[in-house]
Amino acid sequence: MAHSFFLLYMAVLPLFFISYGFVAPFFGTLIDRWPAAFLWFGNSIICIYLAIEVFRLNIRAWHYSLYLFLLWTVSSFVTFIYHDYTDIYEYMNVPAESVALMENMGYISRSNMLVLIVLTFVSYLIFYFYAKKYFKQK
Repeated sequence: MAHSFFLLYMAVLPLFFISYGFVAPFFGTLIDRWPAAFLWFGNSIICIYLAIEVFRLNIRAWHYSLYLFLLWTVSSFVTFIYHDYTDIYEYMNVPAESVALMENMGYISRSNMLVLIVLTFVSYLIFYFYAKKYFKQK
């Protein structure tokens, strides 16, 4: 059930981007505006479908959601090799003063983002494979 709620969270997350502008990591580059909006909308549709099927304990949905999470993780990791987190804020038209303030705090850096992506991925995989035993095997 937690897995299903996580997928629903991923489906709703793009709604928060509406007021700032859509930006998405895409295998080493950042895409913005309408292409990013369509990418996030497509991701939302897929996540809603997967959330329903994961709730039904469909093992195929477990596999597909793993592939989707892996795809986003690799895309984010490759993107943050080339871009800093502040680049996203610039694409979102956040005022330069706010971006400078966040840079001065020191916790937003490329290396921190890469570590965060890897830690999130590993912790998610641990939960993921723990939850697999509850799914219907076909």
